[in-house]
Amino acid sequence: RDQVERELFGALGESSGASGRVLEADGGTLFLDEVGDMPIEAQTRLIRFLQDGRFMASGDTLDVRILASTKHDLRALVDQGLFREDLYYRLNVVSLALPPLRDRKEDIPDLAAAFLVRAKKEGLPEKQLDKSAYDLLVAYDWPGNVRELENVIRRLSALSPEPVISAREVERELRSSTNRDSDERDFESEIETLLSRYFVAALN
Repeated sequence: RDQVERELFGALGESSGASGRVLEADGGTLFLDEVGDMPIEAQTRLIRFLQDGRFMASGDTLDVRILASTKHDLRALVDQGLFREDLYYRLNVVSLALPPLRDRKEDIPDLAAAFLVRAKKEGLPEKQLDKSAYDLLVAYDWPGNVRELENVIRRLSALSPEPVISAREVERELRSSTNRDSDERDFESEIETLLSRYFVAALN
C-alpha cells in the first residue's frame, strides 16, 4: 500500500525531489495499469486528486489525463467493497473493452514482430520468425493474452540458437509454458485442499 502511494504521490514532507508519477504527468497522461488491484487507501488519495486536480503535497493544481486498465470487473469489485464507487465513476467516463487475443488473431503477427524488435532493443540477439512459426503462434489461444505472447517471444529471442525461429522451437516453448501454468494450478489446488482440511480439523 505504501509503495503504491509513494509511486503515485511521492512521500509527504520529502525533500529529495521525489515527486511521484502524478506530479510528473502534469500536462500529459498518467497510465494506471491494473487499477483494480490498487489498495483502497491509494484509491482514496487518487479520487481526492481527481475531484479538484490539486496535488496534496504541494497544493498545486495539475492538468493530468488519466488512462486506466484492468482485467477485473470493477463493478463487481465495487459491489464487494473492494473498489471505491466514486472512483469507478470518475474513471469510467469513456470505456473501451479490449477483446482477448484469441478473438483478434490477425493482430498476433504484428505483435510478435514488434516484440522481436523490442527484445533486440533490450539487448537480446536479433531474431526472426519463419512463416510456420507465425502460423503456430496464430493457432494458439493465448490464455495469458498479449503479456503471454510477449513473454514467449522474449524467451525465444533469448534461448533460440538460430537467427530464424522455427515452428518446432515455438511449439517447444508453448508446451513448456503450458506445463508451467499447469504446475502452478496444481500447486494452488493442493494448497487449497490442505487449507480446507486444516480448517475442518480445527473446527472439529
